[in-house]
Amino acid sequence: NDDFSDVFIGHNTWVDYYMGNRIIKTYEMNFNDDSKFSKKMTFTSYPGKIGSTDDYFITSNNLVIQETTNSVLNEEILNKITPRAYLNWIRTMVANRLSTSSIEWIENFSSHNSGTYNNQYMILDLKLIDFENKIIKDNAFMINEQMPGKTLSADVTDVLRSKKYWPSFNIPYFPEVRKKFGYDELLE
Repeated sequence: NDDFSDVFIGHNTWVDYYMGNRIIKTYEMNFNDDSKFSKKMTFTSYPGKIGSTDDYFITSNNLVIQETTNSVLNEEILNKITPRAYLNWIRTMVANRLSTSSIEWIENFSSHNSGTYNNQYMILDLKLIDFENKIIKDNAFMINEQMPGKTLSADVTDVLRSKKYWPSFNIPYFPEVRKKFGYDELLE
């Protein structure tokens, strides 16, 4: 809503119709401890998959995480890809489990980036939205963009406050990422 008395979050995945056998999964991990870690993750997936191939998650720590893919148009940047990394889906699941805030999620996710699955991750921390008083606090909405050899992140809560939505269209937010990925050259 315009006054932050509510929030709506949507996600779609661009796949062919034959891949329409979708499923919502919930992992509940009760380790009999009082840790701060997320005990529950709900996400979109396919039967037989461990993680989410389209990266849409909700955790019991009131984080909503989704991504949009940033395609690399400039192949020269691919020489920065490193095999000394963890697969993206593993980093995502670990960040979901260990994080209590959008800042923590970005910190947990960003280490060991290979640069092979380059996305803009959008992390909404619902704990920082006061629906009763209609206030959205700083760091409630953050993004993280990865590229080979580097990740960039920012608190974009002000964009959400001013526009009342986040325009995400498979185009990098950060000028450095747009330039290195070849978007600026393509636009010219």
